[in-house]
Amino acid sequence: MRKGEAINPNQKGYTLLSMMIALAAFTMITSIIANAAAAALEKHHYAPLNRKDIWLFFEQIQTEIASGENIHISESSITFTLNNKMINYKLLGTNIIRTVDSQGYEMVLQNIQSLSFQYNGQYNAIEINDTHGRKYQWEVKNMVQ
Repeated sequence: MRKGEAINPNQKGYTLLSMMIALAAFTMITSIIANAAAAALEKHHYAPLNRKDIWLFFEQIQTEIASGENIHISESSITFTLNNKMINYKLLGTNIIRTVDSQGYEMVLQNIQSLSFQYNGQYNAIEINDTHGRKYQWEVKNMVQ
C-alpha cells in the first residue's frame, strides 16, 4: 500500500488474528494425537515379554536347579546344593535375592509381589507375580536324583 491510498475493505489476506486461531487449532489437534498415541502404547508397556529379567531369572535358576542336589522347597524359597555350596533363593520385600553359603546376597529380581516354589515329584514349578499383577510360571526338571 502506498502513502495516501485508502484501505480497501475487500482486500483478502491473513491477519495476525487468523494466524493465532490456526496455530491454536493445530496445537490442540497435535496434542490430542500425541495423547492418543501415548495411551495406545501404554497398553503394550506391560506385556510379559517386557519383563525379560524374569525370563533370564528362570533360565539361570533352571540351570542351577537341574544340576543341584538336596533340594528343599518352602512356599517362597528354595535351597539346594550346587558344587558343594548351598544356594538359596527367596523373596525379601519386593526383591528376589540369592545367597551362597548364607553369606551376602545378590538381588536377582525387583518389583515382585509373590514367589512360590512347588515340587510334584519330577518337576520344580516356579511362579512369580510382579507388582503389576502379571503372573509368570516355569517348570524345571531335576536332573540329579
